[in-house]
Amino acid sequence: MARLVPQLSPSADPLTAYELEGIIESPATTLFVARDSGHDIVGALTLVVFRAPTGVRGWIEDVVVDESVRGAGIGSALVEAAITEAREPRLARSISRPVPIARTPTACTSGSGSSAVRPTSTG
Repeated sequence: MARLVPQLSPSADPLTAYELEGIIESPATTLFVARDSGHDIVGALTLVVFRAPTGVRGWIEDVVVDESVRGAGIGSALVEAAITEAREPRLARSISRPVPIARTPTACTSGSGSSAVRPTSTG
């Protein structure tokens, strides 16, 4: 993640292990990561789930793919994995996608061609 955050926002402070743990442990967020065949994280997306007066909603934030693998479908795979997760009954099939196109490179495969998108969450 240390390599990805500056690519998402050059002005963002580096993410500490404590902050990353907070994201992963929060019941309001699911962190999706894409890994290459060497198990390095090459993409990430955060799905935020919250209650609004009209029901439970989901929001995709901070989609980033390492510049070295952009154009391989990783961003698309991350977004599709988040949408699949958001379609669980708890979200009443409602998700917003404020994803800048320039920061959503397309999809994720490992060197073997298999999908490497995994949600990282305990909630």
